[in-house]
Amino acid sequence: MIQKPTIDVVIPAFNEQESIVSVLKDMPMDWVREVVVVNNNSR
Repeated sequence: MIQKPTIDVVIPAFNEQESIVSVLKDMPMDWVREVVVVNNNSR
């Protein structure tokens, strides 16, 4: 059986609380294995 390719996603974020949800919703989740959001000293 051939496995579908998957990816891991790293998202750098700085004060992105307003847009992070739409970024996550726009990802092709059938391809994404793991999502890591890196907070860069947001306020």
